[in-house]
Amino acid sequence: MDHRGNVTQLTKGGLTVTRSFDAATGRPRDIKAENAGFQTVQDLTLTFDVLGRLTAKRDQSLSAGGGDTYDANGSMITGAGRSISYGVHNKPTYISQGSGSVNFYYGPNRSRYRRIDNVNQSSETETRSIGLDFIHKPVGIQAQLPRRIFIQFRYFPAFAG
Repeated sequence: MDHRGNVTQLTKGGLTVTRSFDAATGRPRDIKAENAGFQTVQDLTLTFDVLGRLTAKRDQSLSAGGGDTYDANGSMITGAGRSISYGVHNKPTYISQGSGSVNFYYGPNRSRYRRIDNVNQSSETETRSIGLDFIHKPVGIQAQLPRRIFIQFRYFPAFAG
């Protein structure tokens, strides 16, 4: 344990986890996990801004050496080969990975009403939400939509007898 009472090492089930903390803030800095054969399972390095928000997480044990980065709201903006953009209400509007991407559109009540999947820059699929129904169609094909959609709810009160 360190001077703040943070557990710095824990062994359970053949796995040993070692943690180091920032002396000034007490925030975790490094987390390393090794199995009984001293093989590194996880080797995380965490970075925080002055307000204590996580800004980067890097796992050195990954062969690609990839890491995750976060915006000021704590939302992931890069990680696992993805790049993510967010709108005004901190909801994802664009996610890309490799040659594929997804666009999201939201209404004034912050609920998603449209999604466009683009796979390998060659085929797109559009999904629209109408009430409780979803309509899926390849982009460029006109879907036949009903003129009116009625969703009816009935309430049957239970009477105590």
